[in-house]
Amino acid sequence: MKRSTKYVLGMVAGGIGLASISAAVVAKDRFESRNEFMVASGGGMGHGKYGGREGMMKSMTKLFEDHDVNKDGAVTQDEVDTTRKSTLMKYDVDKNRTLSKAEYQNYWTDLMEARVTRGFERLDDDDNGQISADEFVKPLSGIIDRHDENSDGSIDKEELEEHMKGKKRWHRDHDKS
Repeated sequence: MKRSTKYVLGMVAGGIGLASISAAVVAKDRFESRNEFMVASGGGMGHGKYGGREGMMKSMTKLFEDHDVNKDGAVTQDEVDTTRKSTLMKYDVDKNRTLSKAEYQNYWTDLMEARVTRGFERLDDDDNGQISADEFVKPLSGIIDRHDENSDGSIDKEELEEHMKGKKRWHRDHDKS
């Protein structure tokens, strides 16, 4: 892969990250925490059909393809700018070349609807159009065991704080010597 293509993919991935953060901020009134939002949306936990790396690659590939206007396998800044301007014009209902808050909200509503659909599909492992209790519970199955450093069957505030700080700690099954 060309260095310029990798650079563009990195930029696109960064854009996805910013969009995800923005989506989480928009949704914060409905969910108590970022993790609850991610689990409710069926994403970010690495479980289901399209979680983890596979889901990220599908998202990045789709975003890359959407911005490769001339379909030459490379994305230029002009193509990114053209795509963004086209998106603005799509949601600019009054055609004044700006987005009001209501027009911007329509844009985000469409983005969130697509995210809800992807999240539902991630959780619906058997593709039957329903999320069973087992499918709904699966993304968090084993979470206590994975983070219970002192093997007491629970996560206390100290263990949670250590995890949230991002401190590297041995999993309890490893030799801590």
